[in-house]
Amino acid sequence: MWTVRLFRDDQLPSVFHEPFIKTGYRACETSLSECLRSALYGTNETLNFWTHFLPVFYYLWRIWRIGSEHDFINDPYMWPLLGVLICVCLYSLASSVAHLFSCLSERARHVCFFMDYSSIGMYSVACSIAYKCYSFPNNLIDTPYFNSYIQISVVNAVLMCTCGACASRFMDESLLRHLCRLSSFSLPFIICNVPIVYRVFACPGDDCDGTSVALLRWQYLAAAVTALIFATHFPERMAPGRFDVFFHSHQIFHVATTVSSNFHVDAMLADMSQRRDVLESTVGMPTFWNSIGLLSAVFCLNALLVLCFSVMIYSSPEPEHFYKIKHSEGTGKRQIAKNYRHRVECRNRAQQGSNVKR
Repeated sequence: MWTVRLFRDDQLPSVFHEPFIKTGYRACETSLSECLRSALYGTNETLNFWTHFLPVFYYLWRIWRIGSEHDFINDPYMWPLLGVLICVCLYSLASSVAHLFSCLSERARHVCFFMDYSSIGMYSVACSIAYKCYSFPNNLIDTPYFNSYIQISVVNAVLMCTCGACASRFMDESLLRHLCRLSSFSLPFIICNVPIVYRVFACPGDDCDGTSVALLRWQYLAAAVTALIFATHFPERMAPGRFDVFFHSHQIFHVATTVSSNFHVDAMLADMSQRRDVLESTVGMPTFWNSIGLLSAVFCLNALLVLCFSVMIYSSPEPEHFYKIKHSEGTGKRQIAKNYRHRVECRNRAQQGSNVKR
């Protein structure tokens, strides 16, 4: 009842492969119940799911805890922080759902990660709004860069995180696709953090006096580890097949992003309490339309873009995937025949009618 079919990478089409991960793959077409069961089974996606699903509850607890000390409803000054907390929950939930249900079908796999990418764009916009309200360097306030900062962040988040990353799923597996996807996440992060990096490391005026600076430095250290792990596929690159289920790079990547986001929230709380008087007189109080309202508008735009990309995916026929398996005697359970060659026959797009033979 609780069995989940597992395959090797040489039994699946390349679209389901992850670099240097050799075993523990689920089937190309999996039922909803089998997807749910796989959360408690030893697949190469199990910990990818849990390392982002559990943080959702942690951040929901943080929202409740901070909300018990501050007024999220009636105090506009709290709205940018609330936006960050909501978007952390959103990207963690979108990521965990994508990893759990990405094996429903090939087209569903693409749609799952479309939503994952767009949620990262939402988070980068929320960070920009919070940075502008709480953490911007004093000597950059009321400059042309300050006044266009949010607009630049929104454009980059939508074009890079949503459009760029989603479009990369239409590309063949290559270094170009990997670089395109990496830049889709890193460029919005860099753009949104330029003024904060300047404040943290250049220390203009008395901007380094706050306790948030140390927290922001820890955040950037965790972010650097996140980018390094994502780009290098360490440690499975060093020993392909050894880290298929536990401790491969994507799991470490998830943990590092959660740690980085937690430092970010702590830094926002420190800046809020220590810089409020100064920022209210210079930046002004946040409004609904430049905080929660703006995030809602970006969410709607991203949802529309995800819908468009999903229509493009579903306008093509679903490829059919066949697995050569055998039935074990006496039990009737389907098992993978490990002692002979397997063949995966894929009927790709309509114009490709021939089977792919191993």
